[in-house]
Amino acid sequence: MSYLCLRYLFRKGEIQSVSKPDYMWKQGSVWYEEIGSGGSEDGTFVRMAWDTETGILQVQQGLFAGSVPIYYVREENGCLIATSLAKLLDLWKKRPTLYVKGVEAFLRHGFVPGSDTLLEEIKQVPPGHTLVVTPTDIRVMSCDRRREVFLSDEYNVRDFKERAIDAVDSCLECMQEEECMSAIALSSGYDSNFLLARAESLGTNARVVSVGEPTEEDESHTVREICAHYHIVPEITYVGAETFSCFTDIVRRLEGQVFEPGVFLQYELAKRTAQIGCKTILCGECADQVYHELFDPTRYEMAQDYKFGQHPYELASSMILKKSGILLQSFGIKAYYPYCSPNIIRLGCDYRKENGRDKALHKQTCREILDPKVWSRLSKKGGSTSLAALFETDREKEKWPDRAKKM
Repeated sequence: MSYLCLRYLFRKGEIQSVSKPDYMWKQGSVWYEEIGSGGSEDGTFVRMAWDTETGILQVQQGLFAGSVPIYYVREENGCLIATSLAKLLDLWKKRPTLYVKGVEAFLRHGFVPGSDTLLEEIKQVPPGHTLVVTPTDIRVMSCDRRREVFLSDEYNVRDFKERAIDAVDSCLECMQEEECMSAIALSSGYDSNFLLARAESLGTNARVVSVGEPTEEDESHTVREICAHYHIVPEITYVGAETFSCFTDIVRRLEGQVFEPGVFLQYELAKRTAQIGCKTILCGECADQVYHELFDPTRYEMAQDYKFGQHPYELASSMILKKSGILLQSFGIKAYYPYCSPNIIRLGCDYRKENGRDKALHKQTCREILDPKVWSRLSKKGGSTSLAALFETDREKEKWPDRAKKM
């Protein structure tokens, strides 16, 4: 698992690296790395720059959001910075204080908005912000997110299909440059099937991984039918009672950053992808949000109360992307998210009226590029599993609320 963990010493302006050998911080005037996912190509990077001459360190969340968080805490003579809360706490060696308001927000939303976390002393860098540390100061700054960066001067509805294909293909080409086995996360939904169609046209030879459930709502049979059209044998795994027995491990990997019912599916997806030896995976997350008419990457609302239908950017950057990215990263898998790429974000902003709130133009494009046999098998809500799948019997499912109340 790749992670960032370091101590910055004030006055001296020096770095003590835990995650990387110290000598790497002394070569040249700037040291640079992208951590977590597909880097700048898909807009979900964590970017770091270190200037040895000025002693200025910058750690930046991508404009969309990093797929891993950036935590930091002040010390008497400096600060600690890490993409893993556990690593930061090991280095800090102090007993943290639970932040009650943060806990309340987490229980309400499934994440803590803004720069707060579940711990009073420890903060995080919000999406689209940069942590700047100098020999005398530490501050968080908003990145340049001017609306004109995302809105084109002119566009034609007929160009949507070509631009969407070009953006996805660009991300696929970057993934193909990786010298390792790759996978594609596939469901019976529109978004992942768009990616699979493009991957097949480019001859990526990526393995297909999908997650089902042992109930009547299972979509794995649909995935098998779609894969048969492409002459692919998919890797199918399932969310079940065994997944629920791994709940402690899931919580440990997420480190209190995010929680929602989809973590069980994501956990099984990441585990299976690692088991078959794939080190990179193509994911269809966030298309619903990026192609939503209210998606606005030029601002980030640090609100205590969200109406998620009105805040697609916050939902995508603080919950959906983190849920997927953290679990995949914890299994040593690098994720690519084409729908989070700068080109797709611009596309979503340009055609927000045409897409409306149900990505209408995107669905029409899917219909045009997919074989009719594949299109006829798609469902409106692909890539989901029922919580009922976590219980072996109906009796266990019915008893669970009472057990939770006692806990």
